[in-house]
Formats: sequence, C-alpha cells, structure tokens
Amino acid sequence: MMRVLASVLPGTGHLLPLLPTLQALRGAGDTVLVASAEPLRAEVEAAGLDFTAVGPSWHESDADALLPGFRAAGSVGQLGMFAELAPRVLPDLLILADEMRPHLLLREPYEFAAWLAAERTGLPMVVHAIGAISGSPVLFAALVGGPLSDARLAAGLPADPGLSTLYGRGMITSYPPSLRFLQLPPSEVPHQLIRLPMPAPAELPFERVRPGRPLVYVTLGTVFNTAVELLRTLVEGVAGLDVEVVVTTGPTVDPATLGPQPAHVHAARYIAQQDVLAAAAAVVCHAGVGTVYGALSVGLALVVAPLAADQPICALGCVLAGAAASLSPVPPPQDVLAYVTDPTAVTAPQVSEATTRVLETPGYGEAARRIAAEIAAAPPPSSVRPWLTSLVDEV
Repeated sequence: MMRVLASVLPGTGHLLPLLPTLQALRGAGDTVLVASAEPLRAEVEAAGLDFTAVGPSWHESDADALLPGFRAAGSVGQLGMFAELAPRVLPDLLILADEMRPHLLLREPYEFAAWLAAERTGLPMVVHAIGAISGSPVLFAALVGGPLSDARLAAGLPADPGLSTLYGRGMITSYPPSLRFLQLPPSEVPHQLIRLPMPAPAELPFERVRPGRPLVYVTLGTVFNTAVELLRTLVEGVAGLDVEVVVTTGPTVDPATLGPQPAHVHAARYIAQQDVLAAAAAVVCHAGVGTVYGALSVGLALVVAPLAADQPICALGCVLAGAAASLSPVPPPQDVLAYVTDPTAVTAPQVSEATTRVLETPGYGEAARRIAAEIAAAPPPSSVRPWLTSLVDEV
C-alpha cells in the first residue's frame, strides 16, 4: 500500500478534479493526505479525506486578501503569484513529508511547493491536471519562468531554466483531447487520461415555472463570481428568452445583488452542478474548466465569457471544437491568454443572440455530444493506481 501526500491550492476548482483519483486510491487501501491552506479543510474532509494545513491561511474565493490584485492580475500575473507563494508553503510541506514519509507526492499544476519539495526530498512526484494549460513545461517557462526560477533559488535548489523537472514522473489528466489546440512540444513524461465521474443528480430545489421550455444555467463559478455586473448582464440576456433560468452566484455573492428577477429566474448561491446540468439545455459561463467539463460530460453546448486564468484556452478550445459560442468580442489573438471578455462591453442582446444560436443550431449540441462520448470512453480514476504503484516501486 502507498502513502500519498497530495498538495493542492486552496480553491474549490483546484480540489474537485483531484477528488475522484484521491478517493479511488483511498478506496484501494492507500493512505491519502491532502495538504493545503486551512480554509480548504471542510471541503476536503467532507469528501472523506484526511487533511493537514500548510502555509498561509487563505482561500481562492477571497484570494485578494492574501494576494492583492489577484482577480485583476490576468492569467500570467496569477500564475506568478502562485509561484511566489510556493517558498512560503515549502517549510510546512517539508515538515509534513518528514513526519508522514510518503511514497509519492501528488500536486495540481498550479501548486508549486510540492515540486520544490520533491526535489528537496528526492520523492517521486506526479502532477494531476485540473485545467487547460497543465501539460507543458515550455509554456510555463515562457509565462512564469522568472518567478519559478526565483522560487527554486529561495528553496536552495539549482537553476532549471527549462523546468525539466516540473512534471516529475508524469501527469494525470481528464482534459478532453478534442479541446487541445495549442501547438506545443510533446511532453517528455507519460500522460494518463482519465474521466471524472459525475455524481448522480438530485431533484432541483425549486418548482419549474416553465416546465416545457429549455433550462439555461448561468454561472461565473466561485472565484470570478464577483464580476457581478457581467453576471447581471448574462442573466438579463438569457431571462429575456422563452426559457427557464438557473443562476448560481457563488458563496461570496448574495443573489439579491442581481436585483429583482422574474419568476422563471431561479437564483441561489449554490446548487450542486450535477443537479442543474442534468436538467439543463445549455450553459452560459466563464469557461472555468470544472463548469465546461461538467457541461460537456453530459453533452451540453455553452456560451462562454472567459475572464482570466486558463479560461481563455478552455473557451477557445470549445469554440474551435464547435461546442460553444463566445462573448469575447475579437477573433483569437496571437496571445491566446488575451482571449478574454471585456465585462463592460457585453450587452444583454449579445447574450440573447449567442444563447439562442447555441439552443437552436444543431451543430453546437452535436459537437458537445461528440466530446461527451470522448469523455465517457476514458478509463476511470482507479486505472492510474497500477502506474502510480510502479513509480513508487522504481525508487
């Protein structure tokens, strides 16, 4: 049996993609311990996993409290902040590794302290992807090579300009191949593709007002949900159609900030995603990978308004695959991370038009269902355990 130490940034979107794999390992009898900032404890323990706090106390839903300017920093700036955070987490992680003596370190791609810890301890390390830009040292070197080099220096490690060790022994990913469009050199480490299982849906916690009309789900996730003006515009544009609407505002935004809504608009801080998606006909969102993956898993087309992080890449992949219409007002630029939506430029008529197009043009749904079949064909998370065990046996 293995002892696995998993290091995760304290954000719901960082944790959820790892849970099926970690739970599969625990179900097979392995010891699994999740390390992150204290505010993630409740989410980890609710998933039935053990937790230990490391580093400063913060949560990505309120990232600006620890990382001032986080939401406005853009994709590259946010990656740089994660890199600068790693040396502050590393001491706690090294102490934990010394106490636990894990056989394997597992990290998500934006948590860099475990990368440093793996080199300091000589432990095998694997990356568990959570999004669209998780698989290329070349891309990370181009985007945040400086901050990552500084982090290595602060950790007392030799320079690694090409980030040759960034992915350790390999990577686990659930990102559908159909959405990958970036032309990057192939990774030198093995990749293991899995599917993320969707929990069985429950009944929606409200009575349908327009039960015969399509249900459209509107969300900006749990981090960029504070773009309330954009969320209002999205809701206004969808609510004007002959549809029923569900909008979730996230834990930090009161649904009342959306203003008075008609009876066919159901607003809540949180409804389990699988419950909404099981009843929905389309999704209007920020192209966060968790929302996109969930929608495509059940064959739902999207309207995307990417804002930051890896959302531009995720959104553009969906558009190029034919499964989404985009509210980004310009064609894909040379710098794909600049493929973002200007919240002040989006209008309700634009949202209405894009949503109508996705609902009424068969090609969008056909593309989404093709990707759903691709996701369904991937093996379950439990399939990676023999590979992980072989990595441990090599040491």
